Amino acid sequence: MEPNIENAYLLLTSIGCMTDFDVIVLGGGGAGYTSAFELSRGGMKVLMLEPKGVLGGNCLYEGCVPSKTYWYGAHTVEMSSRVPFMEAEVSFPKLVNWKDEVQRKRFAQHDQEIKEHEGLTFIPESGFMIDSNHVKVNDNVYTTKYVVVATGAEPVVPQGYEDGVTTHELLMPDTKIRQPPRRLAIIGGGYIGVEMSSVFSRLGSEVTLFAAHLLKEVSAEVQGLLERELGRAGVKIVKERSTGVKVESKGKVVVTEKGRWEGFDEVLVAVGRKPNTSSTASIPLGKRGEIETTPGMRSPMENVYAPGDVNGKFMLFHVAVLEGWVTAQNIMEGNREVVEMDYNAVPFAVYTLPQVAWVGLWKDQAVAK
Repeated sequence: MEPNIENAYLLLTSIGCMTDFDVIVLGGGGAGYTSAFELSRGGMKVLMLEPKGVLGGNCLYEGCVPSKTYWYGAHTVEMSSRVPFMEAEVSFPKLVNWKDEVQRKRFAQHDQEIKEHEGLTFIPESGFMIDSNHVKVNDNVYTTKYVVVATGAEPVVPQGYEDGVTTHELLMPDTKIRQPPRRLAIIGGGYIGVEMSSVFSRLGSEVTLFAAHLLKEVSAEVQGLLERELGRAGVKIVKERSTGVKVESKGKVVVTEKGRWEGFDEVLVAVGRKPNTSSTASIPLGKRGEIETTPGMRSPMENVYAPGDVNGKFMLFHVAVLEGWVTAQNIMEGNREVVEMDYNAVPFAVYTLPQVAWVGLWKDQAVAK
């Protein structure tokens, strides 16, 4: 529930300043902890807040890292199908156990990093930005010179799709999904949809992918290649717009504009991600619900910065890390934008089978420009 702003102000006036910080960082993902660590090394007093209680953001908790452990298992199966001297069988429950262990090890590494940074206070709670100098954490209000909003993004679940699951349920630590769904529907042809189709089709699921097109960002040639390879792996691609997910007696149902597809054991909803701006009501948002930023990561509020997925530019972990570093440099320079982001050469990688990677413009994009 969003904190009551009026009550928060009354609390401010009644208890006064409990703790002063140079910077309060909301979020412990790639943008948040990079900012916090850099600022701490620069001698600033920093408070970092993360409701998950662990660092790494969605990348480690339910994204890049756990999905790549599954990809490694799928890759092993794929390799064995291509060479005559190799026969591989992957135990999915053991693969899930391994994923959980990888996540635990990475969380422990981040815990150690927190201890190595003097001047950094970590509280495993969410914070709410009352204004550009006050952040509420439970019943406490802390004052600060700067706020870094690095609260990331979350899966989009449109109305009517609530009976599906997202990458949160699929990839989170100690997930309850410890067997591959026998019949798996995946809605969305973005990088999550094609990656999970590629992976689970090798790990024992009968996959149906509902997507009008695959990876809008890549060339038509690469889209065609991916479609052929997914088909070779047994993925059925339905090029119909879906309208919702239902649960019936014989399993889950995907409803499309042309009909119904029945009998699925699970439905993964992968139709996109949206910035998580629930930690603030003070900053005006852009058309897509994002916090708009300058190239130096400053928000419309002068002493508030917004690196990472929350600004909606490029929802990629490595981009968030660099944006966090840029944020820290500009704060330490006295709130001057001496370092700026350049998005003209962002590298992308999609962990399908085969993998797809690119940087810069595709040929048709360059010709168009």
